[in-house]
Amino acid sequence: MVDPQEQLPNLTDEQQRLVAVSYLQSLANAETSLLPNDVFLAVGKLVVLNTVEVAFVKPSNTDERDAQVLLTQRSNSDPLWANQWHIPGSIVRAKDPVKHEHDYDAAVSRIFKEVGGGIQVVRDPFEYDVVRRKGQRSSETTVRLMAESAGEPVNGAFFNAEAVLNKPPEGGLLESHAEAIEKLAKKYHDLKSN
Repeated sequence: MVDPQEQLPNLTDEQQRLVAVSYLQSLANAETSLLPNDVFLAVGKLVVLNTVEVAFVKPSNTDERDAQVLLTQRSNSDPLWANQWHIPGSIVRAKDPVKHEHDYDAAVSRIFKEVGGGIQVVRDPFEYDVVRRKGQRSSETTVRLMAESAGEPVNGAFFNAEAVLNKPPEGGLLESHAEAIEKLAKKYHDLKSN
């Protein structure tokens, strides 16, 4: 990323602020809800990002109380987490509709698109954890949802939740997702034991 001071050396702080505000307003009025990646990463250093993760789970083949969790792999061109595996997630976007105070439907829909067809939901997603963390990309508040499922994804693969913690797949696990998988496995075991 180029230092703005090098590009706008003759502008006062006030003029630079006006340029920034004008540009951000043009983005807010744009048809797309996606920010250019460099702008997104810069904004993420200034505000807390809200994210949603959906852990698609199904029972282990050996013990129905043990979870298998669906993980997807980041591309090898991902600037932060190349080839790493993670619970699928999405940023909550400012333009996402809000029908009620716990409405993450738009983000969840994007997550379903990420994993592709083949997954059938046996039990609708429900919240099992909310975390606040500071990561490599930004400071985030993440709502973690669990969805009991069946079938196989087009993108990603199911892993035994406990085994993947001991032996992550090639590429490794994305930061903080080991902790998320550990909490998920415990919650799933507790649910299935009752």
